[in-house]
Formats: sequence, C-alpha cells, structure tokens
Amino acid sequence: MKIENSTVLITGANRGIGLAFAKAFIARGARKVYAGARDPSKISLAGVRPVQLDVTSAADVKAALWSLSNGLRTQGTQVLTLHMGFVDTDLTKGIDMPKSSPEAIVDRALFALEAGEQEVLADEMTQQVKHSLSTDQAAYRAVR
Repeated sequence: MKIENSTVLITGANRGIGLAFAKAFIARGARKVYAGARDPSKISLAGVRPVQLDVTSAADVKAALWSLSNGLRTQGTQVLTLHMGFVDTDLTKGIDMPKSSPEAIVDRALFALEAGEQEVLADEMTQQVKHSLSTDQAAYRAVR
C-alpha cells in the first residue's frame, strides 16, 4: 500500500499509540487522516479530521463507517493486524516491564503496511509468543 495520498482512520488518535500513528500518517503524506476519539475536542493535531468514535459504542461505529465509506470506497482498503506488547504510554506508566516506544511500533507497522504485509509482530515479546505457539512451552505461559 502506498501511504501518500491515502485515506486512513485511526482510533484513539488523541493520545498514545493512536496519536503517534496520526502524526506518522501525516508526515508520510496521507491525503485524509480521520482521527477517532471518544471526545473529538481532545484532538489537537493539525491536519486531521476529528471523528466522534467510541469503539465500544455501536452507534458511534456505525456513524463513523457511514461518514468514511466514500473516502474508503475509492481506494483498495488494506487491513493490517498489529501485535505488540507493552508500549511506553500513559496507560502503561505503572507497569515495570520492557516497553517499546510508540514511534518504534508505528515505524514497524507503516513499513509493513507499505510492503503489503498482513501481520506485524512489532516487538520481541510478540515475536517470541508467535514462535512459541508451535513449541511445547508457549512463551505467553512463561513466568518472569
């Protein structure tokens, strides 16, 4: 997928990993960046189109899909599955575990998106978990 001139929807774009994705898509030349958040007034990033979107609300999801369908219909929409462990955001500040930066996760995800990949294992933890799924001892069951 070519990011330049694309239309994208980002959920949780007012902070953390969602905000990092919004910044990266703008920097890479996306034509339209729809920035979803429960409270769109909290989205202050220039160049995005705030969208009321609480992903736990069926009404919000339906309204967002309706308003975005024209922009997405004109392009071949690609879905990328992103697996990641702990990301260094305000949500994980009290967790004492290795963390990736939001920017590192976004870089890996956008590289994979541009390469046409369908899945991203964005950090060492998710790579180990996936690898271990075909072994006798799954990494996600290991005790630290």
